[in-house]
Amino acid sequence: KATGLTSISEDPLRKQVKLDRAAVGEASSLANDVATWVLS
Repeated sequence: KATGLTSISEDPLRKQVKLDRAAVGEASSLANDVATWVLS
């Protein structure tokens, strides 16, 4: 039961981490696009 509860509690955390990393990637790429547009 302990391992089952652990896997259930870890899965959403892993998904959240992936979502956070994706959001950071999108934000950084957007910032790069804006910087390129401003400097051009």
